[in-house]
Amino acid sequence: MTSSHLKFAAFQNSALAHARVDTLFISAMPEEMAPMIEMLSDREFAITSVDSPVGSVYFARKDGGSHLASCVTGIGMVDTAQALSLLIAHLDPRAVISIGSAGGLARDSRVGQIVVGTHYVNGGADATVFEYLPGQVPQHPALYAAHAALFEAARQAANDPQFSDITRFGHVLSSDSFITERNVGNYRSVFPDAVSTDMESTSAAQVCATWGVPFISCRAISDLCGDPDDQSVSFHAELSTVAQTSARFALACAGL
Repeated sequence: MTSSHLKFAAFQNSALAHARVDTLFISAMPEEMAPMIEMLSDREFAITSVDSPVGSVYFARKDGGSHLASCVTGIGMVDTAQALSLLIAHLDPRAVISIGSAGGLARDSRVGQIVVGTHYVNGGADATVFEYLPGQVPQHPALYAAHAALFEAARQAANDPQFSDITRFGHVLSSDSFITERNVGNYRSVFPDAVSTDMESTSAAQVCATWGVPFISCRAISDLCGDPDDQSVSFHAELSTVAQTSARFALACAGL
């Protein structure tokens, strides 16, 4: 058996891996999830890690309180889809919230803003030759919408003074291509309603739609897609800060 098979067997045998969770938080990278784990610990949740064949999985439990889970899925559409599918099948979460960092695609984006996704589109899909819309995978919707109840919770969270000046709502564009000064013009032209971009949220939205699980993303801007000045530096310099902002907002959306 491969190590992945052994980890899958261990995951299946874990009692925690079969307990329904209230909210599943997902991120692409450990650095994006670290503030969430710390904040849950500060709220007196007991954190337990569980071996998983895909991603890194953590459970957060409090006596008489919520039963939560977090997963670092890995970067990109495929890693996100496989990790999220496994966890939904086992945990049957009542909601999935994507957290972490994002690129500012709108021209008026600012580092540190929280972007709540109203709709999610696949920036790498182009079947327009067959009369599909840009971003539409054949036989799938052109857009995936945020769940209405989670969207309303996000609107309420955005009214909090700590978030009111930095939260915006709009379309989220996802693909496995990093958007830079070189290609940002094309994406802005084809997807004029997109506010931010990442490499995971649309994949998560599609998986959740397939399983009928409520989904929303609330990721903070770590770099500006159209800014030619040290984009890679600004990403790494701001990642820790924006991850904390995203985690705080996500907890507010989850009623925590």
